[in-house]
Amino acid sequence: MSDQDQKTNSNSTIILETPPMPDLPSQEVGDFLANAETSNLSSKVMFAESLLELLVKDYPFHDFMREILVLIMKLIKCEAGSILEVDEKKNVLFFRAVVGCSSDRVTKFYVPLGKGLVGEVVETRQPVIFNKMEDNHTYLKSIEDAVGFKAKNVA
Repeated sequence: MSDQDQKTNSNSTIILETPPMPDLPSQEVGDFLANAETSNLSSKVMFAESLLELLVKDYPFHDFMREILVLIMKLIKCEAGSILEVDEKKNVLFFRAVVGCSSDRVTKFYVPLGKGLVGEVVETRQPVIFNKMEDNHTYLKSIEDAVGFKAKNVA
């Protein structure tokens, strides 16, 4: 190697490098690999793989949205979920995809834009997460009461 090559190599920036492993005794390495952060990463990778597989299949749009919802529900580990869509002509949100308990009954409802949590999210374009629904004044409890499913938290 010439002196010029050595100077280039010594001045080059390393773009990819192995992340440092913590200094752990060998019996604790298994514990490190099994921690929640690693399993969360694994879940995200599996979600991405499943999503890519779904994208290449030829599903009708309604079925495609339902499959996306199922993937999201597996990732965040929930018992029911829905995807709502805006109906510009009627100025309401309707349930595009639903999965879980009472899903057959919830599709009969419409949510006026600006009403309830989802209406507020659409208006403000800001995501929300609530862990105690009884503490939220915008939650539409009327849908919950009508379908017989009590939401514990909402994202």
